Amino acid sequence: MAYIPEQFIATNKASVQKLEGLTNQGYDKFEQLVKLNLTTSKSVWVDTFRHTQAVFGTKGKQELPAFSDLLESLVEKSASYAQHLFALASDSNAELNKSFDALLVEAKTTFNAVLANLEKNAPGGAENAVVAFANAVKASQDLIESAQNSAKKAVKLAQSNSTTRPVKPR
Repeated sequence: MAYIPEQFIATNKASVQKLEGLTNQGYDKFEQLVKLNLTTSKSVWVDTFRHTQAVFGTKGKQELPAFSDLLESLVEKSASYAQHLFALASDSNAELNKSFDALLVEAKTTFNAVLANLEKNAPGGAENAVVAFANAVKASQDLIESAQNSAKKAVKLAQSNSTTRPVKPR
């Protein structure tokens, strides 16, 4: 009987460790997002103030700096920000998918072990029903894996088609 509480404790300990790992990943990505936002906003403000100071330092309208220079800088920074944000989101998605896939593999392995135990210990006369159930479960698992692989391919295709390129103003 001591085996069940030990198993329960071990399972919960492993779950807490996995949760801690996912939480740390989330915080790391959040820190990267905050750093990206701060860096981008500082860069935009520096350019804006530099342009404003150049405007106030002119003596005539001929010396005014071109407003298009500021706009070009802002467009380039926006494109760069979008690329970094997309990369951060893609990395986060990849890490979460990797963790989720590992959890699914573990759950599938555990469920298959329970199913094998059920097949082995089926009561007399129920063997055929248990085997049919096991075959149905295995078929559904294969279908789910096929759908997951198709979805992964679709996501990769969508990501490759949505690469952001910097836009140069005309």
